[in-house]
Amino acid sequence: MQLAATNDVRFSKKVCSWNVCKLTDDLIIEILIWLPPKSATRFKSVCKSWCMIIKTRKFIEKHMQRAKPFIYFVTPSNPAPKANSFLFHSAVDGLILEVNSIQRYCRIRNHATTWNLVLPLPDSKRAYMTMSYLSSSEKYKVLNLQVRADAPSIFLDVLTVGVDVTWRPVEVPISCGNKRFVSSGTFDGVSYIMIYCHECCPPQMLAFQIEDERFVKIPMPQRVEVLCSSGRYAIKAIEFNKKFGLCCKFEEELHIWGLQDDEKAEWDEVKIVFLSSVVKQFSDIYKYIPYKIAGTEIFMMTHPMAWHFCYDFKSNKLLWDSKMSITIATSLVSLI
Repeated sequence: MQLAATNDVRFSKKVCSWNVCKLTDDLIIEILIWLPPKSATRFKSVCKSWCMIIKTRKFIEKHMQRAKPFIYFVTPSNPAPKANSFLFHSAVDGLILEVNSIQRYCRIRNHATTWNLVLPLPDSKRAYMTMSYLSSSEKYKVLNLQVRADAPSIFLDVLTVGVDVTWRPVEVPISCGNKRFVSSGTFDGVSYIMIYCHECCPPQMLAFQIEDERFVKIPMPQRVEVLCSSGRYAIKAIEFNKKFGLCCKFEEELHIWGLQDDEKAEWDEVKIVFLSSVVKQFSDIYKYIPYKIAGTEIFMMTHPMAWHFCYDFKSNKLLWDSKMSITIATSLVSLI
């Protein structure tokens, strides 16, 4: 016996609806994480329960782990930028923080879903901007380290996305001369700020706990203090095995310190000496700026950010050199 066409359609819809309702949330997640980002976003319209599932942090993290990451090629700093050009500053959970210095605004955008949010720029001439995720509140904070040439004080502008309408200035408890050197980096919810002045103050370093917005002073390696006080060497912040680190070019050597424990102020030190064969192969190696160390590999870049290369200091081999690129997660995060 065959059902009429109209009854057959109604029957199939009822069976499909009943079967979907019987699926557990965990099983639905395991199915939906295979969707491309734009498709997963559209699937939020299927029903309220699916919309709630796709918006959860659990689903977003599982989807990020499975999805293929995106290769972002960094645009070099341009002394005469165009009105529609953006400069990369930070990336978290697939969200990219970029600044348009001409039109005086910054934006957070998701390259996978094309979602973006425009934010005003803080009132500072120079921006050291970064972004961090707060697991307790599931919010994102944007930080801007404000360094003014006409004032000894340093301020950290803070904006909690979706909460703050304007930037909130937080005074950094460090006072230093006008001819100061500042370097910073953000890792695992902590923003590290290092500052020193050859003329009037020794090197100092603070850790800004982004979650509760408090500062903690961290003793620096003794060797770094000696190099800073001599006035001959510049120390800069780098990424050291996914943690905060410091780097200094000392004659024909690179000295790198990685912070292993904030509370105990434990630092690991690595000394890198480039072999003459490598220097001959890559004559401009000393003009490059180290920005990351991972295992036995060190990544260095030109200034402005245009080209970089990777060097394995254990095997003393130059692995590759190419345009500056960053691997960014593919995610469903949106901040509205």
